[in-house]
Amino acid sequence: MPLCSWSKTLSTLKPLMLVGSEEFELQWGAGACGFILSVMLAGCIFGQYTFYFVSFPQDLRSVKAVVAFLLAMDVLQTYLVSGIYWNVLVVCHGVRTRYCPPKLPWELIAAIPVAHIVTSVVQCFYAHRIWIISAKNMLLTSLITATTLMNFAFGMISTYVAVSTRSIVDLSSTPWSPRSALMSAVCDVLITGSVFFYLREGRREVPRSQNYFRHLTIVFINMGLFTCLVSVGWCLLYVVRGGQFFIAFPTAFISKAYTNSMMAVLNARKSVREREEELRINGHNLATIDMH
Repeated sequence: MPLCSWSKTLSTLKPLMLVGSEEFELQWGAGACGFILSVMLAGCIFGQYTFYFVSFPQDLRSVKAVVAFLLAMDVLQTYLVSGIYWNVLVVCHGVRTRYCPPKLPWELIAAIPVAHIVTSVVQCFYAHRIWIISAKNMLLTSLITATTLMNFAFGMISTYVAVSTRSIVDLSSTPWSPRSALMSAVCDVLITGSVFFYLREGRREVPRSQNYFRHLTIVFINMGLFTCLVSVGWCLLYVVRGGQFFIAFPTAFISKAYTNSMMAVLNARKSVREREEELRINGHNLATIDMH
């Protein structure tokens, strides 16, 4: 049989191509570790949602609508990320066929804008809280809103890169992804610093010995420090590893970190309200977390 005929026969009989194990681990290993953490956070968030809807049926409809929207986005994001690693690790496992092409799965492309939408909604919620406790400080609220919008814009550019190239290499190396994380970290610093400034002991004249001051400190830590560390870690991984695939680790769970942060703040009101009467007697107001 002529050599060209053998080539044609082999091309029709060779339906799959195996990816090198090292390449496969490099491309998907960090993201798989982040996915495990994402699943763990999903369980925590489900408990947070359940506690919220049971404990705060009297909240404003607008607040409950935001919470319901975040719940829907969280379920969607969990489905998408689970679909990514089910297909990559279980169904395909590094084997490329017409059913497992060497392109980004559609679930990954869809999960990127969902994560940035969740992050932006949570940061806008915090911006509104800062607007209240700062007595409508326009400059501060504008800075927080601007960084939120820049974070969202850079995230949408990353989505465009994913859609246009369908390449995990291009998505991991695009500079727009760490720029989005940097804006998110700046926004978290502004939020956390603002809450600490306006609720600090000297400004509110609250004795440090009272338990609610300690509780509010825990609340503002939930509002910003953890998510800020995740965003900073995202940027550092991009810089240290030269834009390789390791940024998939924080991106797999960062939206759940923001959701968990917001729900922790909302649910913290239950224990804080037990001391609300004492605060009102002393002339203080919990506008930071009060919803009506």
